[in-house]
Parts: sequence; structure tokens; C-alpha cells
Amino acid sequence: MKRLLIFILTIITMNSSAQSKSDLYVKVVNLFKDSLHFDTSNFEQLTNNNIRLRDAPLKTPAIIINEGFIEPYRLNNATLKDVKSIIILHRPEASAILGNDGKFGAIIIKGKKRLIRKLFPD
Repeated sequence: MKRLLIFILTIITMNSSAQSKSDLYVKVVNLFKDSLHFDTSNFEQLTNNNIRLRDAPLKTPAIIINEGFIEPYRLNNATLKDVKSIIILHRPEASAILGNDGKFGAIIIKGKKRLIRKLFPD
């Protein structure tokens, strides 16, 4: 009975974490991997545990939307159609500009007004 319960809970957990990703999220993760050479094999786990606190440095490349930091999971609320441009800052450049937050590199996304509305719905 315990094994059956554990199996069912495992299936439910896998289904809830297997949500589809937006093309913007996939693009940014691919840029992390291909351009910034960041290991994305455990990216989901890293980002779930990497909630940015005011004084805590990021443990992944930084994502900046129109001059503000954003958590990777929020990118699922938008698409590439909402983006004007994407700029990649490699580690030395990102560190020079962002300090510790740029230690792993950074992605700067300039977005259309609707991108801001989708990512920061207030």
C-alpha cells in the first residue's frame, strides 16, 4: 500500500512539474546553455530554489527585463512576439556592470509594453 501511494504521488508530482514552457523561456534557457555556457541540466531545480532576495546574489545568469531583474519562471507568461531585442552579457561584462549578480552572465531583454503587462500584472 505504501509503495502504491508513493508511486501515485510521484506521478502527480511529475505531471504538475511538466508544464509547457513558452518560446521565450525556452529561448532564454538555450541562450544560457549555448552562449553563456551555463549547465542547464538541473536548471528547473536551480531556479525553483533561487528566489532572488534583496541582498542575495543570483546563482544563475541574471535575466533583466527593461532594467529590472526577473525570475526565470515568469518568462512562461510571455512569448518572443513580446520582445524587441535580447542582449547577452558574458561573465566579465556582466560582472563589471552587475557585480555579484552578473557572476554567471546576464540576458537583457528589451520588451514591448505588453511584455511588461504580462510579466508584471498589477
